[in-house]
Amino acid sequence: AYSNNQGADRFMSIHSNAFSDAGANGTETFSYSASGTASALRNLVQDEMIKAWGLTNRGNKTANFAVLRDTAAPAELHELAFITNTNDAAKLASMTERQKAAEAHLRAIQRHYNIAPYVPGTTMPPQDTDGEIAGHVTDDAGPVAGATVKLDGGASVVTDRDGAFLFTKAAAGDHLISATADGYKAAMANVTVAASARAEVDIVLERGETGEPGEEPPPGEDGGCSTSDGSGPLTLLALLALVAPLRLRRRRA
Repeated sequence: AYSNNQGADRFMSIHSNAFSDAGANGTETFSYSASGTASALRNLVQDEMIKAWGLTNRGNKTANFAVLRDTAAPAELHELAFITNTNDAAKLASMTERQKAAEAHLRAIQRHYNIAPYVPGTTMPPQDTDGEIAGHVTDDAGPVAGATVKLDGGASVVTDRDGAFLFTKAAAGDHLISATADGYKAAMANVTVAASARAEVDIVLERGETGEPGEEPPPGEDGGCSTSDGSGPLTLLALLALVAPLRLRRRRA
């Protein structure tokens, strides 16, 4: 009832076994039914305890125990060993062995939830902190299919028919995304990725000459206003305008 009231996700019941025959020994684990989530957890607990203590494997079993039948959460009941057996009782009496049993149950629940195994108080295993970057490339008419999108100038993907793109591996931190397509000016966008999260970004392209982001036109090809040294057509016209009046004054003299 307490477990049900708390809305527990899983129920793990841990026991010491006993029998009138002192020869009975070993480890066994129970669930209410032979299949489903509870039985999957049961199997992991039994597997980890056999590895930890190495006692007789009495197997994975089913039983009509109240804690298995009436508990709302998937439940397993584990019998560590027989307190009525000399060899088994030595395991139960040992603080070191009980710690091993506790860690075996911990590993079972970690495996059940697909969590990297670790013991609290020890160093955590390396965690995957990469995130994802998803977005769309569009123009004034809608999605741009076939655009090349680069991540920090390195890895690249091509947009699909909806203009969508996805980078499945992007380290947490700041990134620069660039997009290019035939007939469009290149565009860039900044995006920040959080660990194990997805960041979204939209890039809008403008029609024009194709080029890499930040590409400068060659000297002398910028519309004819000036060359790299400041001279050009406008400067030449200005010089001619100054020379013409001087010639006129000489003729009058």
